[in-house]
Formats: sequence, C-alpha cells, structure tokens
Amino acid sequence: MKSLKDYVKPYIKGVPLDTRYLFKKDIGKGLFKIKLNSYPTLYFRKDSTDVKVFNQIFYWKEYDLINIDFTPKTIIDCGANIGMFAVWAKRRFPESRVISVEPSTANFEMLKMNTQELSSITLLQKGIWNKTTNLEIIDDGDGEWQFYTVEVPEPTPTSISAICINDIMQQYDMPEVDMLKIDIESAEKEVFEGDTDKWLPKVKVLVVELHDRMKKGCTKSLFKVLDKYEYSMEVMGENLVITFHK
Repeated sequence: MKSLKDYVKPYIKGVPLDTRYLFKKDIGKGLFKIKLNSYPTLYFRKDSTDVKVFNQIFYWKEYDLINIDFTPKTIIDCGANIGMFAVWAKRRFPESRVISVEPSTANFEMLKMNTQELSSITLLQKGIWNKTTNLEIIDDGDGEWQFYTVEVPEPTPTSISAICINDIMQQYDMPEVDMLKIDIESAEKEVFEGDTDKWLPKVKVLVVELHDRMKKGCTKSLFKVLDKYEYSMEVMGENLVITFHK
C-alpha cells in the first residue's frame, strides 16, 4: 500500500528550495504530517485524496499562476477541503483576512489542524448555497474532494446548515471581497442561479472550478450571470480566474 511519501518523493527534484519537502514520521491515527519551509505543519490522511489537493497547490502551483495587480485583504474560500488554499493564501497574502467554508465534518477536522498556526482566519462548517437552508452531504465514492451537497426541505440528523455568500459578507463585515474562491463540487450551479446581484458586484477576483461532469449546467449558470459584467478571464489549471473591471 502506498504512503504519502511514495506519492510526494518523486516530485522533490526541481521543487524550489523554499518549498522542499521535509518529512515527518507517521503520527498515528491514520495521519502523516509534513513540514514545508516557511509554511505551517500540514496534516494528511493516509489512503485519501489529501495528497492530490496538496500537489495541486504546492507542486503544480495552480494558484501561483494567478496574476493580480493588487494585494487582497479579504478572501472567502468556499469549499476549503483540508485547508490547502487557505494556507497558500495566508502565505502569499499574510495580511489578508480569510474565511474558509467546508461542509464535511471529516474535512473540517483536517481544516482546523492545517490552519491552527494561522492568524486572521475564520472557519465555518457549512455548505455554500444560494440561500439559508439545509443540505445533505453525498459521498459518491470518489474521495474526500468529491463530496457534493443536495438541498433538503427540513433538517435531518445528518444534514448541515448552508449559507449564501451575501450572508457571509454581512455577518463578517466585508463590504468587498478581494478574492472569492469557489470549489464546491457542482453546488456552484445553484449559487450562480441565485440572487448574485447582492454580492457579485462586490467581488474583485473570482476563482472558480466548474463541475459539469457532476451536474449539467454549472458552466451555463456562471456565464449567464457574467454576461452583465465587464471582466477578463484566464484558465489556470482546473480553475477559471475572472477579474472584474469596475
């Protein structure tokens, strides 16, 4: 059975010195921890997709390709998973305020561990939707980054609460969002079909991964909304990076 080290070790050659991998021992309870220079200690679950998320951000450096001409002060991370984007964001923009939202309890526990050394970060165990409601988390068997959510009319013993982006901005006193990252496993369809006029004009940069493979109409819902705005767009790995021109 492969370990985390088996996955990551082949990538060490050519990695910049400030992100060279320093391995720690297995810490038990099904976890590894890794220390990157200049980053907090990062924790991973064995036999999970956690290492894939890590490699996307710290080896393939997908978010490093984002080119913006200002320093974000407010960042909302929708679909935080185990916290890799939040760690990257606080490393690149140390003065920023980050709100990370993740519905899965298992992922959320890892998110707490991976961000415990960071300041000015708020963690919300909620789903992202287009209104306040209740969601059920569905595991389709593709790993921890492939959970998706469906709305349910009433709370159940296994449901979670959902929040909309406008409510996050109001509750946490964010008149503007400098960077909004959305990776919510197809729930972006419902988000962009909602009342985006309340919050999207206040976003400077939108980083979004679309999941039409999971739910048809995700891309259509986004571009229907974007039609009323002036913007430029780049494709960065699995993400679209949309910069709004005010």
